[in-house]
Amino acid sequence: MLKKLLKHEWRRLWKVPTALLVILQIFAFLSGLGFMAPVWESQVAGLSLLVGLVWTMFFIAVIGVGLAINIYLALQFYRSMYSDEGYLTHTLPVSSGQLLFAKSLVMVVWAVISVLGVILSVLIFGFTGILCYFSGIDWGVVISDIRIGFNELIQDLGVWEIKWVHILTSLIGVLISLCYSTALIVSSITIGQLVRKHRVMAAFAVGCVISTVVSILQNLLQLPLINNTFYEENINIILIMFNAAWIQYLFYLVITAALFAASNYIIRNRLNLE
Repeated sequence: MLKKLLKHEWRRLWKVPTALLVILQIFAFLSGLGFMAPVWESQVAGLSLLVGLVWTMFFIAVIGVGLAINIYLALQFYRSMYSDEGYLTHTLPVSSGQLLFAKSLVMVVWAVISVLGVILSVLIFGFTGILCYFSGIDWGVVISDIRIGFNELIQDLGVWEIKWVHILTSLIGVLISLCYSTALIVSSITIGQLVRKHRVMAAFAVGCVISTVVSILQNLLQLPLINNTFYEENINIILIMFNAAWIQYLFYLVITAALFAASNYIIRNRLNLE
């Protein structure tokens, strides 16, 4: 039954986020075309200003699409759990924990896809702009200059000291952070249902309080490790960040489990959803 629930949840949610991400990729490509010499160097009055406005709108869209997908997922979670449609959801032969797990898992997957989609759009914009701007230029020289500059940068930052375990830890940390964000949305909406009136405002307030408290506790946990690292010789800021990050990831993992457990408890024992 859980497999069917996951399949139904995916089919219910995929259309809007997919449409938003596809539109973002098309917008990224069209925005990158603004680097073409005939467009950028044109003497037509206001054309360069229009191109700059398009670029600004693209970067706003990069932020807006990710935010819009999160809002859409939050609204769909509320609708399927606590609205009139939610009444039918809770008649399914599955436990509240299975419901929360299925919906949260699909939300996390879409959070990952949205992050990848946003990164892809920036890459499309960048590469399209580079191809347009440097058309007719000797790419061998350009690539050589970029390689030299990149090598100098990573040597100055000491990035070569970073091991694959740090990169893997960072990727895992991003996934844990997305799980925490999903748990925060789910728990905020669920706790907000305990209020009889103004439940949307209550959910928003709960989310702000939880995120603030978590942020303060996370900084308090990381501060001793960072302070101790600063007393070491040959300090590398990037390595300091990696060494302190594992505390944040473990803390987020614990908080995610706690928020999920709290949401499940409230659904089973505090809300009348029959």
